[in-house]
Amino acid sequence: MKTNIGHLEAAAGIAGLLTTVLAMDHGLVPPNPHLRQPNRHLRLDGTPLILADGAARPWAPVPDESGRPVRRAGVSSFGFGGSNAHVVLQTGGLPRGGTAPVTAGGPFVVPLSARDERTLADYRTRLADALDRDPGLRLDQVARTLQAGREELPHRLAVVASDRAGLIAALRDTDSQTVYRGVVTGQAADGPTGAGPADLAAGWCTGHAVDWDALWPVPPGRVSLPVPGFTRTAHWFPRAADEAPAGTAAGSVAAGPRRSADGRVLLTPLGPEEPHRSRSVPVAAPGPEAPGAPRTAPGADTVRERVAAALGLPPDEIGDQDSLTALGLDSIMRVELVRWLHDRHGITVPTSELYEHDTLAGLTAYLDAAPPAPEPVTAVAAGPPPGPASVPVTSAEPTDEPTHEPTHEPAPEAAPATEPLPTPPPRPRRPRIRSPIRSLSSALPWNGPWTPTSAPTAASPTAR
Repeated sequence: MKTNIGHLEAAAGIAGLLTTVLAMDHGLVPPNPHLRQPNRHLRLDGTPLILADGAARPWAPVPDESGRPVRRAGVSSFGFGGSNAHVVLQTGGLPRGGTAPVTAGGPFVVPLSARDERTLADYRTRLADALDRDPGLRLDQVARTLQAGREELPHRLAVVASDRAGLIAALRDTDSQTVYRGVVTGQAADGPTGAGPADLAAGWCTGHAVDWDALWPVPPGRVSLPVPGFTRTAHWFPRAADEAPAGTAAGSVAAGPRRSADGRVLLTPLGPEEPHRSRSVPVAAPGPEAPGAPRTAPGADTVRERVAAALGLPPDEIGDQDSLTALGLDSIMRVELVRWLHDRHGITVPTSELYEHDTLAGLTAYLDAAPPAPEPVTAVAAGPPPGPASVPVTSAEPTDEPTHEPTHEPAPEAAPATEPLPTPPPRPRRPRIRSPIRSLSSALPWNGPWTPTSAPTAASPTAR
């Protein structure tokens, strides 16, 4: 990815995933355009690995366990923010132009789901248009793709169809007797009571879990079909006039941002930068928090609002069982959450525990039993402790250094502290250690001055 489009930071993982999916779909391996000379330490001889250099090369499929030709690839994402992920991809359908035998007869259950009713209506229309454009799409492959290849979202619609024409008509006319609808708000219940297609469709729309794989003795290949669209949520400032704040006289207009003709907020250019405040102006430092603050475990709503603020999402879009990792809570956000729990609620939580408890329900239950934060340690400035510094050290060997008798002078009065940090106590003086080499040299018989006129002997240092 970097050799083609450079560094993408947070988008690097999804860009690599999409590039790999496109390469698998087209059966081509894209090259690295700026690769001229491989690293001399790279040893690929005798391995199945090759460099993607030069031009795009064909990507031949390999047979899987059942003999079906597939393509496999691995995508790695190692980000600065702490992401460390590797995903293995495999083509799930037939190669372009391939066919598969019909393995089951109708009628088939065709399930569709989306996050809201408006998105579901658009999804239903786009699927009907795709079936009209491509007459080669078989009904069994369409049903299998939508059963096993789509996420099950709250707003659901299921069609029981025996042919393509009946499916298209039901998608465009939801009043048909073969269309079932429902909205699932809680956890999936047990399987439906009946095993017929109508029972499965009705049960799935009301939240029952359906084992789709059990319906296919030999699953047909998947096909390319539309997916649910994104929910369109506007994030502009409200265009309606805001309510007057408390204390505003009746009939007066509260000051607000300037808006354009279409209602958008107009930004005001900044003026010249203000000069920096002089360093001589005293600025009151924020006082430390009172030690021994009571430990207060935050409730689920408080944690939900904090997580929603970090993710930029409305709090009501975060469910108790939703994965925080899937919602986008990365390692940096988790560190800020740990700091907030410590500063505001007096709870010490390792960052790793936020990965172990990845839902609001699990995290709230863990915080109720989490240990409180340790008490802050206040350093007190004091005189030098009694020890080697206050005891004179004597040595049998005379030294040229002057000796000082210990004096006991009263400590000066401490000046008022101007910094929040206390002054560290003075370091104690280390006692003098007598060198063993010097003591040995003084005890040798040849110790003394050496002159050039004296001849080296066996006892002299030169001979040694």
